[in-house]
Amino acid sequence: MSKSEQRGWSPDSTVTGWDTTLEPPAALAVSKVLPLLPWGQEERWAPDFAVIHPGSPKILALVVEAGACWEKALRHSRTSLEEDGNTGGPAVLRILDRTHDDPPPAGAQGLLLGVGPGFCAAAARAHGTGSA
Repeated sequence: MSKSEQRGWSPDSTVTGWDTTLEPPAALAVSKVLPLLPWGQEERWAPDFAVIHPGSPKILALVVEAGACWEKALRHSRTSLEEDGNTGGPAVLRILDRTHDDPPPAGAQGLLLGVGPGFCAAAARAHGTGSA
């Protein structure tokens, strides 16, 4: 993204992981990048489940506000953030573990998404294969 060096966040290590202060330009970047996802242009596509790095409650809220997924699709990301905190990159592994233990039904559409400082974003579509 242009001017991404101006999109900031302030990390602080705590006993529960990283506590990240999302500065307004970084929040704006999240809102701007989500509509650029290629399937964001598809009418009515909304994933049934999501594996989204839980950087902060604000990031997760922005994903919903941007229409990238429904709130209910974030259940494993929200639970991970509430119970484990933001443990950095490994946080997504815990969300994958939760998704494996409580999988979406076969054929369910999914979104894998991570955003990070700088500003960077990575996303992929996924599909459920049923119970583990």
